[in-house]
This record gives sequence, structure tokens and C-alpha cells, in this order.
Amino acid sequence: MKEVKKVKILVIDDEPGVLKVIKEIIQGPDRDIIAETSPHWAAELIQREEFDIFIIDSYLQTEMNGIDLCELIQTECP
Repeated sequence: MKEVKKVKILVIDDEPGVLKVIKEIIQGPDRDIIAETSPHWAAELIQREEFDIFIIDSYLQTEMNGIDLCELIQTECP
């Protein structure tokens, strides 16, 4: 039987409750979901690992917002 590659998804939101709900909605056996509340830690992950899908809160209430992360993704993941 051929092994199916898992889709790697990074979800970033500064509200843990929202992250939990998103993970519950999108979870599945063919998905590897990493959820992060810190955009700075997410930025490190983006630079170190490859992801297939990003789900980002554009209104992060931190010094780095979702738009900043999108710009980083465009730079690091062409």
C-alpha cells in the first residue's frame, strides 16, 4: 500500500481558544497540524521547516501581525 504524504499546516492565532477550534475543524489522518500563539516562534518555524498550508490571524495583537508573517512566508517560501 502506498503511503500518503501528510499535509503540513501551520496555524497561527494569538487566542488559544481559536487555535483549538481551528485544529478540531481541520484535523484528519492526512494532516500534520502545528498550532502556535506566538508569531515570533511561528517565524522561526517558517524559516526552519516546510509547510503546505498557512492559516494566519491577520489581526494578531502583538508587535508582529499576520501581514508581517505573510511577507516572511513570501520571502522564505518562494
